[in-house]
Amino acid sequence: MDKTTENEAGKIRTGEVRGSEVRANEVRKGEVRGSRNERDSGEKLSALFEEGRNRLKNAEIPDWDYDSRELLLWICNLTRMELLMEPDRLVDRETAARYREYIQKRESHIPLQYLMGECEFMGLPFFVNENVLIPRQDTEVLIEWILEREKDNVCFVIPEKIEKDNPDRAEDNSDREKDSRKVKKEHTYKLLDVCTGSGCIAVSLAAFLYNRQNPSITEKSIKKAIHIDALDISEPALIVAEKNAERNRASQQPAIRFFQSNMFQNVEEQYDVIVSNPPYIPSAVVDGLMEEVKDHEPRLALDGTEDGLFFYRILAKESKNYLKPGGRLYLEIGHDQGVSVPRILTEAGFIRIEVKKDLAGNDRAVAAVFP
Repeated sequence: MDKTTENEAGKIRTGEVRGSEVRANEVRKGEVRGSRNERDSGEKLSALFEEGRNRLKNAEIPDWDYDSRELLLWICNLTRMELLMEPDRLVDRETAARYREYIQKRESHIPLQYLMGECEFMGLPFFVNENVLIPRQDTEVLIEWILEREKDNVCFVIPEKIEKDNPDRAEDNSDREKDSRKVKKEHTYKLLDVCTGSGCIAVSLAAFLYNRQNPSITEKSIKKAIHIDALDISEPALIVAEKNAERNRASQQPAIRFFQSNMFQNVEEQYDVIVSNPPYIPSAVVDGLMEEVKDHEPRLALDGTEDGLFFYRILAKESKNYLKPGGRLYLEIGHDQGVSVPRILTEAGFIRIEVKKDLAGNDRAVAAVFP
């Protein structure tokens, strides 16, 4: 083969190679572009969920599976059924990035409730942030106990004398309504929540005290007007509590008056019931709590000073000045305070002291009567 022929063959071969390389490059670029386009269109829900689960598990987050799922459902505005039935649904890049941002925050032990800005308590939705303690199920034991014990006290049975002296008026709805207004004015049921925090106790009692039906009450009974006050030393906490009251108030429920006070400092009235979930964890114990609690929830709402009993002593001593005769005091307590708190109340002159256990069998609440 002469030189001309060899050169032409070389060019052909080079062209073939170059052509192959170009085509191969185009194919590879196409594959890359295809993968990138697929990512741009979104990420699979199941893959995103699995990533969140693994990250929280590796960060040793309690309830890592639950928290990663709840964050995903919240951020993507999905139901659990949708997550289960549509694992291949695509999540857009912006939403996926937001989910990873919140997973990162949860990795740093910020409580799930603070990240989502709310939690459920007594079946009601409550706003929460770093200014208030996150409501616990333990406190629901206290609420249910109060509702059960106080159901007879929120009603006033019309004395038979009214009916006997006014037999014609008994059938007159308009006159009966006037009697109702008069009785409510004269027989108001008043309750004070001390250390209200998020307002979960006051708001729940406002929601359920009025609406709980008591079968022992006859048709001649009248619901008392219910007046609820709630105090806290923290102004930021009171802002949260007021939002929760507004969020959960129905038309028939009593309004709640919130005010700032260091325990009983600004209290002026007398009440049928005083309830409190005060700080009751000993100072040294607070430092050993899980990171979600000790590093993120307000210490002001946790620390009961050296022995955890500081605020119970104040409640026992000063609540007597603001309870009507026969008034009731209800307190949440720590699991190991079922002896010490009743002793404090006994020494302060309270009677008919009872201790209520939670579902785990731990002492959780105390009730006492001011004679």
